[in-house]
Formats: sequence, structure tokens, C-alpha cells
Amino acid sequence: MKDYRDTWFSLSAPLIASRHSASSASNPLFEELQPVLSPDAAYSESLRCLECGSLNAPAPCTVACPANIDVPGFIQALALRDSLGAGEIILKENPLGGSCARVCPTEELCEGACVLKEAGRRPVSIGRLQRYATDKVLLDKEQGRTVSVPQPKSERVAVIGAGPAGMTCAGVLAEQGYQVTVYEARGEPGGLARFAIAPYRLMKTPLTEEMARITRLGVAFRFNSPIASKEDLMAVEKNADAVFLSMGLGEDINAGYPQDQLRGVWPSLRFIEQIKSAHIPPVGNRVAVIGGGNTAIDVARESVRMGASEVTIIYRRTEKEMPAYRAEVEAAKREGIRFLWLTVPVRFLGRESLTSIECRYARLESPDESGRLYPTPIEGSEFEMDVDTAVLAAGQQPRREWLQWIPELTMSGKRIQVDPRTGQTAHPKFFAGGDAVNGGTTVVQAVREGKIAAAGIQQFLEKTLGEEPDNQTIPRSVSPLTVYAARDDATLSVNRGWCKGCNICVDYCPTSILALDDNQLIYVKDISGCIACGLCAVFCPDFVFSLNIPEMPPPTAIKVGESGQKSESIH
Repeated sequence: MKDYRDTWFSLSAPLIASRHSASSASNPLFEELQPVLSPDAAYSESLRCLECGSLNAPAPCTVACPANIDVPGFIQALALRDSLGAGEIILKENPLGGSCARVCPTEELCEGACVLKEAGRRPVSIGRLQRYATDKVLLDKEQGRTVSVPQPKSERVAVIGAGPAGMTCAGVLAEQGYQVTVYEARGEPGGLARFAIAPYRLMKTPLTEEMARITRLGVAFRFNSPIASKEDLMAVEKNADAVFLSMGLGEDINAGYPQDQLRGVWPSLRFIEQIKSAHIPPVGNRVAVIGGGNTAIDVARESVRMGASEVTIIYRRTEKEMPAYRAEVEAAKREGIRFLWLTVPVRFLGRESLTSIECRYARLESPDESGRLYPTPIEGSEFEMDVDTAVLAAGQQPRREWLQWIPELTMSGKRIQVDPRTGQTAHPKFFAGGDAVNGGTTVVQAVREGKIAAAGIQQFLEKTLGEEPDNQTIPRSVSPLTVYAARDDATLSVNRGWCKGCNICVDYCPTSILALDDNQLIYVKDISGCIACGLCAVFCPDFVFSLNIPEMPPPTAIKVGESGQKSESIH
């Protein structure tokens, strides 16, 4: 039998041959990836923000945030030493802002859109600043501001599932005075955010505190209350004017590998839930994780923290097709996790306990129904890989029983179909969001869908659903000269007479609103896109640009402690 291993390992990422024994000491099982910032470090980092955003063009970081948090606004509050105000700005838009600060792929979202990154500099550490601000509201004793309880309304809303989408929808509707009851099958809130995200990212805190804040708005939580039959659903629907479905997806997909019942073979959700419930399974020295998503990365990195000396991710396509976030893949590589690309498991081997996996190499051929190239196993390329534990992380099954309970529902693949503008399903009384709709993405996307559905439910109850919104055009104040209103409190002055046509400002403008005319002089193509970041003024060698922002009160100066140590900085 020809040995293909050298070929396929050469396609994988560079492997780190060994890890020092100290790694497990520096990365204990429940140690968070990003500890909370000190007050001085948070203050120093907040001063790096350019406070982008204009009258007509919000800051790129806010645009990139699915929850639409006013990122420059909360960071400005931190720069003014108002951490409680900063936290309230976040929680106003995202009731799960503390949890999202810990689990969001910020490198792909807000931090990935930071204009400092466009200028070749390190982006503002938005995620860590968000955690600092929300912790001050949620966790510091007697620090949280009182949640105002709105005037109650008569309409009742049932929310099925206390995951991120359900908690968000419930909180937003309760803020409007609706009577909201959340039905949750488990004994705690959070859904997969609580039970299926690795503990080094998120434990019970701050989900419990976020639920308490939502409860103070008047939301009633009914734990250990599964909706397990059509009769259960009808009883809930009977007592509600609208229902939000946020029950998520089902169990792990069963790939049907022979002998997957051996001791040491785990579905990913149960594996992580065991860890987070303090029932730590023994993994041995060698762990294989089958799958290419973010859950697979979580399991692999957690296995390192559980003491495994050799952790391998087996993925049937190449790194290019891997759905896991790039930053997560690179972090896994740095921790010594190796990758077997273009590799398909065939069966598990062992008597009572797992001893090895038989795999086969593959090649990518014609696209499958998802549009991705389909991996076809190569006959004669089989090999065995010795392992003590294998974790299956190939995704989750859809919850198709809901189609029988609500015949009007329609599904595409494993996703319930909804109106993306309102979250309304084909049954007008039912709305949906979260993993049941998006197929399983991020916590913050679930938050977004919970907000959309809450707005849709409010319109439905007020009988305004379907009406065209009143989109008033924001007036622009553009001078015929060279002074533009970049936003209501800032003006951009452009002196074309000093311009030499070097094009530097054009290259650095993150919103591409600048250009050179036929005379090679700079002009502003569309001031409505200006976010007032000031990069043009910073990098222009001839002082062509001047950004004028009204003076703000100076923030409190950093105090040096008695020890004389300077404030912490972020690198």
C-alpha cells in the first residue's frame, strides 16, 4: 500500500514539534484567553480610538458589529473615565454584550474594520474594552445602574429557548413593556453559548448576570420546561399573542462511522458540556478532532489544556475551505495543534475502548450541493492513526419536528425560513431567530436576529407590520467652497491650492471618498461617506486637510500608584 502521508502532511500547516510542559501550567483548563484589563490599561487603550463616525457615515467598527453597538461612543466614555456609561451604551444595543465581548470573533468583525488597521497599525482592542465596560455594569457590586421598568402593556409574548437570540428578543420586548415569558428546556440560560462554547472562552459569567438584568425588566423565565410535543407548543401559543422560536439546532450530526460507540469517541456538544459541568473526561495523550468549524477548534484547544500531548484536527478539505475563523486556526497552530487536510475518517478501531482511527486521503472534485468542492476518497491511501480520544465536530442536526407542529413553517436545508427584515415565519404569529434560522453562526449574530424579531413582533402586535418606513433623507451641509460638514460636530477643510497630487490621502482614506481630478488635485467625492477619522490630515505632507472638532473636556489623567508603576499597556 502506497504511503500518502508525506504528501498530505506537506499540504498541512507547519507543525510545532513539541510543547513545553509549562504550557499546561500557563494555560489551565478554565483560564480565560483574554483576562480583564486593568483600569489604567483600559483608559490608555481607549485613547487610541480615532472616534470615527459622521452624520451620514457610521464608523466602520459599528457597521461591522452585527449588534450595531456604538463602538466609538462607548470607547469615548471610557476615555472620559465613565466606565458605567460605556457599559450602558453597549448593553442598550446588546443585552448580552458581556458574553459577546468574550466570544465574538472581533478580528473578523469590529477590530477587523478598525481604520487604524487600514493605516498599518494595530487596531483598537475593542473586544477587551467591551468586556471591561460591561463587567463594570454587570459584575461590580453596587455598580450597575438601576434598570427602569417600563409601563406594562397587555400583549403577551412567548419565547421558546433561552439562548442568545431568545434572551435578546425577550429583553428588547420587555423594555417596551410587553409581558414576556421564556421557556427553556435546561436549568440555566445561555443555550449553546453556555453549554457548547469552550470554558476558556465563556462559563456561567456573565450570562447569569445578563439574565438577572433582563429579569429585572419583568421577563419571566421558565427553566426545565422543554417544548417536546405539539401539545406543549399549543399550550404555550394559547397564552401568547406572538411566539418567538429560538430553540436552536438538534444533536450533533451522526456521520455513521463504524464503531463510533467505543469508549473514547465523543460528540462535540456532549464533550464540551461535560467539561463545563465539571465532569472532565479523560482524554489520554492523543486526541483527534473530526471537523473544520469553530467548534472543532474549540475542542482541539481545550484538549491541549486537558493535558493531551498530541492533538490533531482531521478535515476532509483543505485549509482554504475550512469554515473556522482564520484567527482561531492560527491560534491553534501556535498551541501545537496539527492539521490533517484532505483526510476522511473511515472507521474507529478498538475492542471496548478506542485505540486508533482508520483514515483515507481524498482529493477535491466537483462541487456538492453547498457549492464547495466535494472530497472524494482515494482508494489505496488508507492509514491508521493511534488515538486515545476522538471528538466528532461535524455540525448539528436540524429540528424538523417543528414542521409537524407548525405546518406553515418552511425550511431550507436545516434553516427555518423567515422574512429577514422582521424575523416572521410563514405563520404570521410565529417569529424565529438564532441557530434555527442561521444554521449555527456566532453569538452576536443570534443577538442581531433577536433584535430584528423583537422589532418585527412589536410591529405585528401594533398592526404596523408591512408598512413602509419613513426614510427621511438626512440633510447634507456641503459648502461650495472647500469646507465640508463631516458630521454635526466636525468640519473638514480642504485646501486644493496646497495639493501636490501625491495621492497619499487617497490611499489612507478608509472609506474611499477622496480622489484626484484631471488636474491631479485632491477633491472630496462624497462627504456623506466621511467618518471624520482624521487620517487624511495625519498623513498629508502638505497640510492640505484640516479636521476641526469642537474641543471636549479633557479626560482625567492617569494616576501613578504608590509603587510608581506605570499603567498597563496592550501589545
